[in-house]
Amino acid sequence: MIFIHLRMEVHIISPFGFCSGVNNAIEMAKKARKSYSNGIYLLGMIVHNEDVVKELEKENMHIIDERKSNLLDELKKIPNGSIIIYSAHGHPYIYEEIAKKKNLIQIDATCPFVSLNLKEANEFEKGTTIYIGSKKHLEAASFYFNCPSSYFFDIDTFSFLRKGEKKPKHVITQTTLSEDEIEKAMEIIRKEYMEASLEKSVCFSTKSRQDAIKKLPNEYDAILILGSTYSSNTNKLASISIDKGFKTYRALNLEELKKLDLKGIKKIAVATGASTSKKTLEECSSYLESL
Repeated sequence: MIFIHLRMEVHIISPFGFCSGVNNAIEMAKKARKSYSNGIYLLGMIVHNEDVVKELEKENMHIIDERKSNLLDELKKIPNGSIIIYSAHGHPYIYEEIAKKKNLIQIDATCPFVSLNLKEANEFEKGTTIYIGSKKHLEAASFYFNCPSSYFFDIDTFSFLRKGEKKPKHVITQTTLSEDEIEKAMEIIRKEYMEASLEKSVCFSTKSRQDAIKKLPNEYDAILILGSTYSSNTNKLASISIDKGFKTYRALNLEELKKLDLKGIKKIAVATGASTSKKTLEECSSYLESL
């Protein structure tokens, strides 16, 4: 009798690996480590991936995690003359004033797409912009503080957390939301503000990854989403996969993947969040192909 062992068929969903904003932030942190001998502090998780942050910690960088600490309080404790690197997700501008008084060397790793949203909002007439985002996320929280006259529509409750005095005309969103969330939010907003126009939405990397999952044929037994559960864009990929009816698995890395029960899965598609490295993808796909 001949037994044939059929290995798992693995399809990698493109695009994959770090997005440009994440890659830029990581490279800025590594360059700073080579350039300065004094203490380096990352104010907030520079990117939302625990493995990436651990690698930077190994290079003697101090991580101030916004999930565990109040960033403003921790900023005030940083020794004078140190190096401070702002997260890729942005930061309240008041931090820069405090850092300047403490003679901190400031490095801004904010994603260009995040900066562009804020720049555009400031170019509109004051008080006429609605921002859609999750105040629990550093990107949206930063916008909230940097544009105090703007309306703020909370995507977690689908309601306004703040309204302005002027009639809003423009809508800008957090760059990592899903298009379905934005569409639902706009339906609610336009019931009250018919003239509100969506100016800036999710970034290209977020949209292309979401679209890739939406276009997947129904021939896969499951979808594996690689990335942190704290990563907004990764969580949206998982939600889209579930909404499409796919059996959906989550893992940060190979260690977590090995704990999953994948019995019966013969054909799987793998997607990565924007802060998941190609190395993690390669390790996980090689493991799956060995099953």
